[in-house]
Amino acid sequence: MTGNEGESLGDDGYSRTIDKLRELGIADLVPLPQLVVVGDQSSGKSSVLESVTGVAFPRSPELCTRYATQITCRRDDTESVHVTIIPSQESNDDRKERLRAFVYSVQKNDMALADVFVKANKTMGLRGVKDGSASGSAFTEDILKIEIGGPKQHHLTVIDVPGIFRTATKDLTTDDDIVLVRNMVQRYIKDQRTIILAVIPCNVDIATQEVLTLAKEVDPDGIRTMGVLTKPDLATERATKQIVCELVEGKRHSLRLGYCVVKNRSADDETSTIKDRNSSEKAFFSAAPWTRLKSTKRVGVGSLSKRLRDLLRDVSKKEFKNVTAEVLRMLRENDLELERMGPSRSGPDAQRRFLGQIASDFQDAARRARDGHYSGMAMFDENPNLRLVTLIVSINEEFNDTFALRGHTRHFDGPIDQEDDMEKSPEPSKPIETDRKLSGILREVGYECPEPLSDSLLADIEIVFHQTRGAELGSFGGSVLAQVFKEQSKKWKPLVLQHVSRAIVIVHDFIGETLRIKCPDDGTFEELHDQFLLPKLRASYQRAMDHAQFLIDVELSGQPYTMNHYFNSNLQVSQATRLQEAIDKVVGPATRNASNNGASNGMSNGGGTGSTAAPKTGGVLGPDRDESPFNFSQQKNDEPSGAAGWWVPRAMIPKLTTNRSNAEQIREDIHDILRSYYKVARKRFVDVVLQQVIFHFLLDARDSPIKIFCPDLVMGMNDRQLRMIAGEDSATQEKREHLARIVENLKLAAEELRFGSK
Repeated sequence: MTGNEGESLGDDGYSRTIDKLRELGIADLVPLPQLVVVGDQSSGKSSVLESVTGVAFPRSPELCTRYATQITCRRDDTESVHVTIIPSQESNDDRKERLRAFVYSVQKNDMALADVFVKANKTMGLRGVKDGSASGSAFTEDILKIEIGGPKQHHLTVIDVPGIFRTATKDLTTDDDIVLVRNMVQRYIKDQRTIILAVIPCNVDIATQEVLTLAKEVDPDGIRTMGVLTKPDLATERATKQIVCELVEGKRHSLRLGYCVVKNRSADDETSTIKDRNSSEKAFFSAAPWTRLKSTKRVGVGSLSKRLRDLLRDVSKKEFKNVTAEVLRMLRENDLELERMGPSRSGPDAQRRFLGQIASDFQDAARRARDGHYSGMAMFDENPNLRLVTLIVSINEEFNDTFALRGHTRHFDGPIDQEDDMEKSPEPSKPIETDRKLSGILREVGYECPEPLSDSLLADIEIVFHQTRGAELGSFGGSVLAQVFKEQSKKWKPLVLQHVSRAIVIVHDFIGETLRIKCPDDGTFEELHDQFLLPKLRASYQRAMDHAQFLIDVELSGQPYTMNHYFNSNLQVSQATRLQEAIDKVVGPATRNASNNGASNGMSNGGGTGSTAAPKTGGVLGPDRDESPFNFSQQKNDEPSGAAGWWVPRAMIPKLTTNRSNAEQIREDIHDILRSYYKVARKRFVDVVLQQVIFHFLLDARDSPIKIFCPDLVMGMNDRQLRMIAGEDSATQEKREHLARIVENLKLAAEELRFGSK
């Protein structure tokens, strides 16, 4: 016990709770309120530790602090000092195992504690003061942990870090060690829940102390930094004593937490007890000028202990809610990670259950993605690229538009179809982002579909006709239509193969991303996806691509054929349109002034509104009258021919059917047949590709890619496959056990935080 008997540093509900959290190892996860003692080498830090912990630490050059020392004080039924080593994160497994085996127990204030320090240094591989040429480092990132227990002990943790130095010592320290120690000090004092005890000897210039500079970097307002002045007996000059008194009184270099002053044991004093030390200190401060500081309550070990107790209580109370929130957050995160790892997978049955659950979860997500049922599953909100059917429908629409407006080699002659009359042709498809795992399957990934050519399709048809015609009279051979259709549709193949490739990439990305979400273990994911499933997925993708090629061959390699009645309808419209163009060309716009009025008058003269009788000579129609041609496009399907539209004068009819060569007539016939068939074939082909290749082979078939990984597949795995995919290595087992311990400790910590401060 230090200071006044009965004082208990940090002895309140908050401090007790924080201490229990530290016992549970929560300090490794969440920064906890603590004291960190910093200062130059030989600044008197050991004396401060004595005053705070009640343990006399060995003081010698050989045992100066070379590493962080975590001193944890807690109440216990019996007095004890337990010493262990916490290996640095950079240590390899062998070194960690060796350092963790270092365990010593000694009695409080036992001289054997010095021997424990020497053994700890050797275990860590540190070079001694007398080992100038020996190998090993002078400092280490390992932590020496000293747990002090006793019925009157404080609830407290103090971190002692190596003393700051500025000059390397030959055969002992280097310039790199200077940087290492400085970085170590900064790392330990940066947390906002740490109280910085800046230890400064009274016989130095305060303004030049680097420890205060380091503290100000992390605590610019000085709200958690306290100055501890040591070695006042070395301040022999009156001016120096005056400066020390003014520091304690807050008149110089003020800190928000102020300064305290304590007297150290002399360097040669190795036999006096803690009680002797306290008596000596009391006598020293009873003389002038120190008596003027009595009212400050900042003189001596007792005052320092009381002030530290209050500070620790205040910071514990202030940070209690924040610590609670962080503990609960860490509990959620670690519990979720442990849950994602699943149960232990030490045997085939456990491995099969593990993979079976992943397969079931994957299929649930795949069904939702295929059917567009996205609600209730967070992955679809967090990543819109997992909305599978939405992406597929989107690229299908783009494919259909591109096919309609760019799929033909040359523009057809005549007016543009209404459905193709768009202000702007769709932009070429974006290049596909390929995956090397799909190499050899994807086709035409960089294809950019050009605009149809503007040169005459009729001229191209005429060339083909002259190159292939036989002895037919007034007709043409069947190979002509097949050849011109193949030329007009030669962009179909790259368009289809590119579209199927794009759909495959979307499906493959969905499978990979969804499986990664549902599979908690990286090693399991890589074995499952990259080794076991990938060959099956590639085979499924290849089946889709092969079927697309089959449809292309069927459509483009055979004779054009259809039973679709729209072919005849389209052909009749084309022929009627061509005849109307011929009439317009022969009659000319000058004869249109009568328009429909003439036709209406003619029908009226025929005996009524619905009459179909032709007008008599001398009526509206005749060689000497203004006459209009019949407009075939306005004829209604449910009325007799001629019931509406325009009439054509008899004298003009011969002009519509003469002065045309056989080749001209045939090329127009071929063009109209080609145009009518192309429109029917295009719509049929697009539908078949989308229905069979995209939806059936890639989404809906029993062996489609998204249905490959299912519980049935897992049930068929042999023990070797299960072990390769789902078996755990020692690192995974250790990680699960470590997470389980963390979660258990965090749960206990949460309970302590809930009830401990009450």
